[in-house]
Amino acid sequence: MRLLLFSFLLMITGTISAQKKKVYYQDENGNNIGSQAYSKDKNDPAYFHLKFDLDSARVFVKVTRKHSGTMNLDSLNLIKKDLEKVSNASIDPAHIIVIDYYPGKDKCNSSGTTDTELIQNEQNDYLKKLHRLAPVSQFFIYNEKEGLERFGGTERWKADAQHRIKNAFFKWHYPCGSVVVIHPDGRYISYYGEYSTAQVLDYVKELNKK
Repeated sequence: MRLLLFSFLLMITGTISAQKKKVYYQDENGNNIGSQAYSKDKNDPAYFHLKFDLDSARVFVKVTRKHSGTMNLDSLNLIKKDLEKVSNASIDPAHIIVIDYYPGKDKCNSSGTTDTELIQNEQNDYLKKLHRLAPVSQFFIYNEKEGLERFGGTERWKADAQHRIKNAFFKWHYPCGSVVVIHPDGRYISYYGEYSTAQVLDYVKELNKK
């Protein structure tokens, strides 16, 4: 009876604690936007509507999936140094940089085919198309390595060791993976979440023609 009462009290305490959690509605930059602005385009594929349960808060984040802008060249040079270090290869100053980013294991990137050879063949085909299109330096970069085995493991994927790429482009965990294409002058296009080879090729074309 005492054990049953104790379990019941624990359950009530946990429920009250959960109810006390603060709730925030934000955009991807951490700006508060309110529940109405968060929910108004919930069925629009141009946005992600994410939820994160933290120790003391529940955070709902609305994310625009495609972004473009111009990054500070000092920041770009730091990212280049990181990429050169982890890949043990130099980056031609005239090259467009393509970063395919793996955030860590999730339902999206752990579903589908488990045929590692097929996945790697698709990756190789993607790289051939990229390099035929424009002068490109491409990198497969991960935030957390769990689940990478089927995508080629750490032989192909390199760590975002300083979290510089994550902090600059991919602050939240976007399902499947994300990509950013960066021109040598700092202009970039990024896309959050599952994307296609065709999208990346289009972004390279768009930045290469300007």
